[in-house]
Amino acid sequence: MIDSFLIMCYNMCLLRVFILLLIMKIDEGVDAMKEKMKNLVITNYCSTDKRKYRFIHEVKEDPLIRDFVSPNIEQYLNDSEGVSRLKVGPAYIIADQRKLVGFIRLATLNLNGVLNLHYGVHPSFRKQHYGTKILVETGSYLFQSMPDVKKIELYIHERNTGSLGCASNACFQFDREFYDKDGLSLTKVYSRSL
Repeated sequence: MIDSFLIMCYNMCLLRVFILLLIMKIDEGVDAMKEKMKNLVITNYCSTDKRKYRFIHEVKEDPLIRDFVSPNIEQYLNDSEGVSRLKVGPAYIIADQRKLVGFIRLATLNLNGVLNLHYGVHPSFRKQHYGTKILVETGSYLFQSMPDVKKIELYIHERNTGSLGCASNACFQFDREFYDKDGLSLTKVYSRSL
């Protein structure tokens, strides 16, 4: 009788531990990564968070993001799910308080420490200076938190006048320009160094 009681207690303890671990894992998934900058926060995508799910679907449908940033932004944002710290490759959501205002992607980082940064602002938050805020805060944060980053470059299509203005306002300097493969489209490169 005592043996069966002890086994039952042991099983109940195991069940409680399992439930606690499961709850911790679920909570971790919702906001596993929050990198606080000055005012904005970098966070990863989480498919169980309805706000982030809605954000990703609104952003991927935006023609400006598809044309000027990437037609694959949904995949890049999905790639950040479960990521616990910033790394090159995935895209991350930028939040201001509880508002999901934009995203960044650390596209490539070469051996010389030059980071190709992609960014975008959610259509509902454009013309509110979020593009400039994202570039200023992200730039400062990346230089402080990623010692391998020595220079940040933005590749901006000549017709993307909003991003050209944001780059200048965020103290990125015009570096160079080149024609795309089609020979018709001009891309301007802006950079900011450590």
